[in-house]
Amino acid sequence: MQVVNALVRASKDFELVVIPGANHGAGSSITTRKRNDFFVKHLLGIDPPNWNMAEVSAAAGNGDDAFAPEPDYFALERAPFFPDDVR
Repeated sequence: MQVVNALVRASKDFELVVIPGANHGAGSSITTRKRNDFFVKHLLGIDPPNWNMAEVSAAAGNGDDAFAPEPDYFALERAPFFPDDVR
């Protein structure tokens, strides 16, 4: 949290995602989604979908979460930009 405190003291804008119980890895579906949304917004200049409003099937997930499986957010985000990209 020293970095966060320094950014606040310097009045710098920053984004921080805190996931309780998670380590520093980015292997969960929520961190992958947040990272992809960040790049879509800041590199492509396009607002990512509002995932709270999106209708996605829980069955579309990869099943590695302890609760309901998460959808493949990466594929959902890429679809409007790369419709012919078949994985």
